[in-house]
Amino acid sequence: MDRVVRFAQVESLLVEMQSRGLLHWERALVDSAHLRAPGGGRKTGPSPVDRRKRCCKHHLLTDAEGTPLALELTAANSHDITQLLKLVEAIPPVRGKPNVTGNVVLDKRTSGVV
Repeated sequence: MDRVVRFAQVESLLVEMQSRGLLHWERALVDSAHLRAPGGGRKTGPSPVDRRKRCCKHHLLTDAEGTPLALELTAANSHDITQLLKLVEAIPPVRGKPNVTGNVVLDKRTSGVV
């Protein structure tokens, strides 16, 4: 239930930002970061950059100005490109969102795979 409440709060915040013209839909930025998970967990895995220690990876999609629009949590050894469509689909519905096709900017590692 707590997750549903937080999702509704995020959606209402994005709607408010959209009504004030603060969301910039012309470009989306995608990146990720590794984080240690010493306690383990379902969404952890061996880190390819930290001597195979248990880590997780946060994948983030933002608008052109850096406002977070979607977040995915995966095991550390998952590749960024596998989460791209999930991130796009995870953007909450925002009333008044313009129907524009823009660019998605990826980091060098990911863009070489696309």
